[in-house]
Amino acid sequence: MTGVVNVAGIVWWLLVMGVVQCGKSYGDGSVVAGNARFSAYTSRLVRMEWSATAQFDDRPTVTFINRDVGPPSDLQWHISDSVLYLSTSYIKLIYHMNNTAPFTAESLQVVISYDSKTETWVPGKKDKENLKGSVMTMDCYEANPDDCIFIYYSRLQPGLLSTAGWVIVDDSTDAALTGPSDWPWRVERPETDSYTDWYMFGHGHDYKQALLDFTLVAGKVGFLPAHAQGIWWSRWHAYDEEEVKELVQDYQDHDLPLHVFVLDMDWHIEPTDIGCKPWGGYTWNTTLFPDPDEFQDWTGQQPYPDLKLVLNVHDQEGVNRCQEMFEEVQQAMGASGFVPCNFQNETFTDTMYSYCYGESPGVDYWWTDYCQFDKNNRGDYHCLHDTGDSPLLWSNYVHVEYINKKLGKRGLALAPYGGLGNHRYPQTGSGDTNSIWGVLAFEIFQTLTAANVLTGWTSDLGGFYGEGVSQWEIYLRWVQWGVYSPSFRTHCCGCEREIWLYPNYDLFQASFQLRSALFPYIYSEAWQTLTTGVINQHPLYYDWPENTESYTEHQQYLFGSVFMVHPIYTPADPLTNLTIPRDTWIPPGDWVEWSTGELFTGPMWRTQLAYTFADVPVYARAGSIVPMRSLEESHAVAPQNLILHIVPGQSGSFQIFEDDGDTWAFQNSGEFYLCNVSQSTTATATTVTISPCSDGNGFSGQPSSRTYTINLRGSTSLPQDAECNGMAPHSVTLITEPPRDISILQIECGTYDYCASVSLVVTW
Repeated sequence: MTGVVNVAGIVWWLLVMGVVQCGKSYGDGSVVAGNARFSAYTSRLVRMEWSATAQFDDRPTVTFINRDVGPPSDLQWHISDSVLYLSTSYIKLIYHMNNTAPFTAESLQVVISYDSKTETWVPGKKDKENLKGSVMTMDCYEANPDDCIFIYYSRLQPGLLSTAGWVIVDDSTDAALTGPSDWPWRVERPETDSYTDWYMFGHGHDYKQALLDFTLVAGKVGFLPAHAQGIWWSRWHAYDEEEVKELVQDYQDHDLPLHVFVLDMDWHIEPTDIGCKPWGGYTWNTTLFPDPDEFQDWTGQQPYPDLKLVLNVHDQEGVNRCQEMFEEVQQAMGASGFVPCNFQNETFTDTMYSYCYGESPGVDYWWTDYCQFDKNNRGDYHCLHDTGDSPLLWSNYVHVEYINKKLGKRGLALAPYGGLGNHRYPQTGSGDTNSIWGVLAFEIFQTLTAANVLTGWTSDLGGFYGEGVSQWEIYLRWVQWGVYSPSFRTHCCGCEREIWLYPNYDLFQASFQLRSALFPYIYSEAWQTLTTGVINQHPLYYDWPENTESYTEHQQYLFGSVFMVHPIYTPADPLTNLTIPRDTWIPPGDWVEWSTGELFTGPMWRTQLAYTFADVPVYARAGSIVPMRSLEESHAVAPQNLILHIVPGQSGSFQIFEDDGDTWAFQNSGEFYLCNVSQSTTATATTVTISPCSDGNGFSGQPSSRTYTINLRGSTSLPQDAECNGMAPHSVTLITEPPRDISILQIECGTYDYCASVSLVVTW
């Protein structure tokens, strides 16, 4: 292969000098060379196809939905003596056209250049340095719960990133998409040796660029509705209507925010008739819910406005004669008996939404709960009647895109992970886990690796199989981590999850309230993910790929652009009530401990740190800005009182995104606003500037005015002067914040027109 590389170097030089004449090229950046076709989508992403008939498939697939990408401006190629030489600034590809067999190490070679290094890939080379992706589910029923940890690690699928500098994705057998662009349908591609469809991600250690390039060909990350980024309640328990209402009232009585209420499978009838499967069902249990319509109306009213309702279903059980809509479904499908689940059939999908899901118009989203797996550990295989890959991915497509396209809202389906492409269809759920410390530690790690396939996970905070109040410590640590995770959803099988029943209730309450308060920050960062492909909770190696510590500290991570988090996932010493001392790596740059205001400059180690039950190790970039909302506005997508936390540091900025929180109007008609906030600090003054709204046309539900509260974290004395737009502020006070009583200078600037420019100047 060394000789080939040398020849390649000569040809690159001749090509650049204009000595070698280039052959015919296609406008989309694809080059056909014998039985192969190579399509350069970006400078680091190349599609590589081989066909026994030299016929190639231009259709999108369920994973790669966009073909209208590229070519990169630095693409060059030439065919000489039946050898194709294709290059960009980062990739050099050599293909011997005389080889009529599928790609082999003798016929194909790709050299990836990055950071003054080169890596050579040939077919058959194993990616032993893959940084992993997501598990499909965390269901595990081993007699010894500790055995599940090893099973989970074995289930981790490959991700899009590797320290080797390259990743190959095989899309040869994924179903193709055909039909209208707004509602395409799957067509199976047979498993065959006569066609190869590979994608070379040659990004070196530029991991963020790899994720962004993936979104170009596989679609953007799904944008969760606003309420789904708040507080979820879920528990497997046969609630009746009055219990639900009492529980929701309890949340309000305890000053707890609540945004989504999930009913597990007991909401529907569980027939015992022969031939009627108890797990599936779409007919309300009127013993528990005497008036389902009235109950659904109630969820959108009091005591919480616009509380979202999610119901559990097991679609793979089909529609049987015990369901009240059975005859309508039979007639629509032309069936004579039981109607099996078949999401490959578009008529079946429309029928389900017309008669089954449509029977519950007050239900906002569905939890598509699949517990059936085939020999390849593929969930929901009963709902696809032909052979083919990605059955779960297709189910998630159907449920989320139906809401997106047919109902005009931002869709979600709480469901297992369906493989590459699932990033478009949130929300990915964890499965039945045990309440043990090893599971908590793995979930933190796995949520990071899931970011490597652009997937934000929602875990069962507290674990599914737990003992309730007696396990208060592990539940507390799960909840504290949940504040800084993609989704905050408690769940369990039978055990109590009402936090007011637990010791140290005030610590639980603080976590619930903080998660809700952080909404403007979390929501704005989620909007940024549409552009970058980087999930809120992601590994340190995205930013510091050449630092070994970024890879070895499996439970340290970044949460958005501001926070670095090292959650606690081990029990405290029962004698001291302090955690076992441990070390935390501080990445390069200036970082401020959130709870104390203490400054640290990395890279460095903080060693032998022990924590109380109240502590959550969180650091913020120096100078950064974190927008929050008040408890009183826990349901406001665009709060009237915006609280801006300013972290000590010379300068910083943040872009706040606001829209209606529920639809695609921000994307389709520009119905949103962006607000830029910046700060600069010297030895004698701090200036906070809130710029006028930009880049949007406004949105439904936007406030007419806004009050600004600015919190200068770590400030220990009152200023000499403070002015908001040249006027005295409403109040200037020193406050402290638990758990470490950090001193904060709080300035209430007053009320201004929404989107107006506001400038705060503080002098000492």
